[in-house]
Amino acid sequence: SRDSRFVQAVFKKQEGFKHTLLADTKGEAAQAYGVWNEAAHAAERATFVVDKDGKVAYAIHNKIPDARDHAEVEKHIG
Repeated sequence: SRDSRFVQAVFKKQEGFKHTLLADTKGEAAQAYGVWNEAAHAAERATFVVDKDGKVAYAIHNKIPDARDHAEVEKHIG
Protein backbone atom coordinates (compact mmCIF):
# COMPACT_ATOMS: atom_id res chain seq x y z
CA SER A 1 0.00 0.00 0.00
CA ARG A 2 1.10 3.57 -0.54
CA ASP A 3 -0.21 4.32 2.93
CA SER A 4 2.35 5.41 5.52
CA ARG A 5 3.83 3.02 8.05
CA PHE A 6 1.60 4.64 10.66
CA VAL A 7 -1.56 3.88 8.67
CA GLN A 8 -0.23 0.36 8.02
CA ALA A 9 0.29 -0.14 11.77
CA VAL A 10 -3.35 0.77 12.48
CA PHE A 11 -4.58 -1.53 9.68
CA LYS A 12 -2.38 -4.35 10.96
CA LYS A 13 -3.80 -3.97 14.46
CA GLN A 14 -7.41 -3.76 13.22
CA GLU A 15 -7.01 -6.93 11.16
CA GLY A 16 -5.03 -8.80 13.82
CA PHE A 17 -2.13 -9.46 11.46
CA LYS A 18 1.10 -10.78 12.98
CA HIS A 19 3.28 -10.32 9.89
CA THR A 20 5.12 -7.28 8.54
CA LEU A 21 3.39 -4.98 6.06
CA LEU A 22 5.21 -2.82 3.51
CA ALA A 23 4.50 0.89 3.33
CA ASP A 24 5.24 1.57 -0.35
CA THR A 25 4.73 5.32 -0.13
CA LYS A 26 6.42 6.06 -3.48
CA GLY A 27 4.85 3.12 -5.34
CA GLU A 28 8.25 1.65 -6.19
CA ALA A 29 7.38 -1.88 -5.05
CA ALA A 30 4.06 -1.74 -6.92
CA GLN A 31 5.91 -0.79 -10.09
CA ALA A 32 8.55 -3.51 -9.56
CA TYR A 33 5.87 -6.17 -9.03
CA GLY A 34 3.82 -5.03 -12.03
CA VAL A 35 0.73 -3.82 -10.19
CA TRP A 36 1.10 -0.07 -10.71
CA ASN A 37 -1.88 1.50 -12.52
CA GLU A 38 -0.49 4.57 -14.27
CA ALA A 39 -3.93 5.85 -15.29
CA ALA A 40 -5.12 5.84 -11.67
CA HIS A 41 -1.67 6.81 -10.35
CA ALA A 42 -2.15 4.10 -7.76
CA ALA A 43 -1.23 0.54 -6.94
CA GLU A 44 -3.85 -2.02 -7.81
CA ARG A 45 -4.94 -4.32 -5.01
CA ALA A 46 -2.27 -6.97 -4.74
CA THR A 47 -0.74 -9.03 -1.99
CA PHE A 48 2.64 -10.70 -2.18
CA VAL A 49 3.89 -13.07 0.50
CA VAL A 50 7.69 -13.06 0.41
CA ASP A 51 9.49 -15.92 2.15
CA LYS A 52 12.65 -15.71 4.23
CA ASP A 53 14.75 -16.30 1.10
CA GLY A 54 13.21 -13.26 -0.61
CA LYS A 55 11.13 -15.32 -3.04
CA VAL A 56 7.44 -14.71 -3.71
CA ALA A 57 5.66 -17.63 -2.04
CA TYR A 58 2.13 -16.44 -2.86
CA ALA A 59 0.58 -13.64 -4.89
CA ILE A 60 -2.93 -12.40 -5.55
CA HIS A 61 -3.74 -9.46 -7.84
CA ASN A 62 -7.12 -7.77 -7.94
CA LYS A 63 -8.06 -4.77 -10.03
CA ILE A 64 -9.22 -1.57 -8.35
CA PRO A 65 -11.69 -1.67 -6.45
CA ASP A 66 -11.92 -5.45 -5.95
CA ALA A 67 -11.12 -6.54 -2.41
CA ARG A 68 -8.80 -9.35 -1.35
CA ASP A 69 -9.63 -12.29 0.88
CA HIS A 70 -7.35 -11.79 3.89
CA ALA A 71 -8.17 -15.24 5.26
CA GLU A 72 -6.85 -16.83 2.06
CA VAL A 73 -3.62 -14.83 2.29
CA GLU A 74 -3.13 -15.85 5.92
CA LYS A 75 -3.07 -19.52 4.83
CA HIS A 76 0.12 -18.81 2.87
CA ILE A 77 2.05 -17.05 5.61
CA GLY A 78 4.47 -19.28 7.48
